Amino acid sequence: MKKVLLLFATIFSVLTLSAQTNLLENGDFETWESDNLPVNWKSASTASNATLTKTTAAHGGTYAVELTKAAKNMRLAYKELDLEAGTYEISFYAKCADAESSTVVKAGYVPVNADNKVGTYVYGDEVNAAADWTKVSYSFKLAAASRVCVVVMVSKNSLANAVVDDASLVLTEKGEEPSEDTYEKMTVAEALAAEVGVKAQVDGSVMAQNSNSIVLGDETGYMFCFKPVWLPEVLLSVGDKVSVQGEISTYGGFNQFNSPMLNILGSGTVSYPTPTVMTGADLDGWVAEPEIDYIKFRGTLNISGNYYNVSVEGAETAVGSIVSPSAELKEQLSNGSEYDITGFALYVSSKKFVNVVVTDVKLVQEVELTDISNTPATAYSVARAHELIEDPKSDLSKKVYVKGLISKIQSIAGNYTNAIYFISDDATEEGQLEVYQGYGIGGEDITSDDYFKIGDEVVVYGELYNYNGTHEMNKGNYIYSLNGSTEQKTGIETVVGDAAQPAAIFDIAGRRVVRASQGLYIVNGKKVLF
Repeated sequence: MKKVLLLFATIFSVLTLSAQTNLLENGDFETWESDNLPVNWKSASTASNATLTKTTAAHGGTYAVELTKAAKNMRLAYKELDLEAGTYEISFYAKCADAESSTVVKAGYVPVNADNKVGTYVYGDEVNAAADWTKVSYSFKLAAASRVCVVVMVSKNSLANAVVDDASLVLTEKGEEPSEDTYEKMTVAEALAAEVGVKAQVDGSVMAQNSNSIVLGDETGYMFCFKPVWLPEVLLSVGDKVSVQGEISTYGGFNQFNSPMLNILGSGTVSYPTPTVMTGADLDGWVAEPEIDYIKFRGTLNISGNYYNVSVEGAETAVGSIVSPSAELKEQLSNGSEYDITGFALYVSSKKFVNVVVTDVKLVQEVELTDISNTPATAYSVARAHELIEDPKSDLSKKVYVKGLISKIQSIAGNYTNAIYFISDDATEEGQLEVYQGYGIGGEDITSDDYFKIGDEVVVYGELYNYNGTHEMNKGNYIYSLNGSTEQKTGIETVVGDAAQPAAIFDIAGRRVVRASQGLYIVNGKKVLF
């Protein structure tokens, strides 16, 4: 009996080890083709773009790899892997190459097609790594067999290079490949009327597309369909014949495909119906009783972050919204200008946004934006900040000073050494402005939960932002003065820039600038106040 139990235990142990086998050969970075290229850590696609260096500052063994930070996100990608359906975990150890600084890293993956074109990068949470080794991991699920690159990413917001070692990829749970007979063939109209959760297959044409979704159409109607994460925009064309398989989900009043599989059956052409021309009042009526339609309307564009909203004269509630415009379309659009927008109105959000996947945009009148830059002495009130955010002629890319009293503290210090709080003109929550992920005086880290309190007066410096209707100071902002004082509390090393500025200057959000104006910047990994 003991022998049987021992045999069972041995078999169980072997199976467990097999399920946890590291799929990355040379995950410990002990073997190198050259001092700048560890074996297997070079993708055939564009997934790898980081500058690499061999280092002996290892977590285990003799060597590790150092990733050079830059003004954009830099990636270390393992060679392309063909993985079966299942749940995987990628993990690695990271630390900052500069013991006095910090680096920001993520674990993730990117789907790659047969032509080595990458899809959308999918990452876990940001991890701030300092002098000590920190384990970084991310679990992801592949619904079907896929070709992917697993990726180590060093954020553009890092202050120094990252050192990475002992990377692994393990299959934690095997998946089941979906079979065709599990999907019920439907028309678009039938899919729009189906119960949520039903597995459906809909064959149709790509009527329109943007950066992350398509309009799927057939003779019975149109519906919104997210693209699979592995499918780059360049692989699809309007008119392509496609077969979509997935579970029916719902959002904004209508059924859609959220995470489908998509097969391209062939190419073709499409013709559009005559658009329904809508006034502001018509859009108000559409929001109250939405119906999928091909529409056209005229309005003023308000670009705020990733949101491309359109204000239409005469609309009391409704706001047009261009859903996830492509990079090509973004280059054509100018904040504050007036356009004729044509496209498919597919769902409503926040009870006011008419979400449109566009097929045509024509400029009616171009408007020059107003420079809203100011100084600490002319800091805007919170009420004025709200007005500027709402004004489509405001150039919200300009950083400004806003003075207010702290009215609410949502989070302070913690893992990210910054705070989320609110300010108003009278310290009440009425008419307050959100300060999102703000840093301390002069850009110093906020390391204690008593850094400030409700009622304190602050002058905050940063970009005004309209986040889906919420007015805020965008991340990367910092306090210029607290209760009238500009003296820092934590004594971080802050250098005052002189007239001869270094060539490589980055703002607090990690974007390279040609020349620093007044404010906080990153120069050679150090915070510099000009």
